[in-house]
Amino acid sequence: MIIVDNCILSSLSKIDHLELLKHFKDVRTTNGVIQEIFRSEMDEIISPVSSSLQKWLFLVSCNDYSCVHELQKNNIKLSFVDCELIIGCKDNGAILFSDDTRLINAAEMEYNVKTFDLCDILCALKKRNRITPDGIEQIILKLKRKDHYSFKPPSLELLRS
Repeated sequence: MIIVDNCILSSLSKIDHLELLKHFKDVRTTNGVIQEIFRSEMDEIISPVSSSLQKWLFLVSCNDYSCVHELQKNNIKLSFVDCELIIGCKDNGAILFSDDTRLINAAEMEYNVKTFDLCDILCALKKRNRITPDGIEQIILKLKRKDHYSFKPPSLELLRS
């Protein structure tokens, strides 16, 4: 199972490549992430995510929000949604897809949750032959132009190798 954070959903939606996540098995997100997306009032994100929710993107349910509140109380650097993502991953043995460095560090170091950032996701898709080298270049350009997203040089090297 994969649980996806807002930053990944938003970036891929802005460049019309949200469907890339369909190549992974059992892709989910949380209610908190969906609420963040709808609060953004950005149709370029809301529309593709809404469409995906009806087809292949599912919600992971949290049975006990007291765990989320407790986690947030003990880790003030994390938002409620961050804590909901971590609990969702821990409860379901899921991998977290996120570009939020603070969340990634906490998830990996403090809660032993495996994470993938956008570079990791694209590299995995490239390795599985789901994206061509030209496709990677197009995604890099679109992310920069439409989302002001830039990969660090080591990540660019990985993507282009």
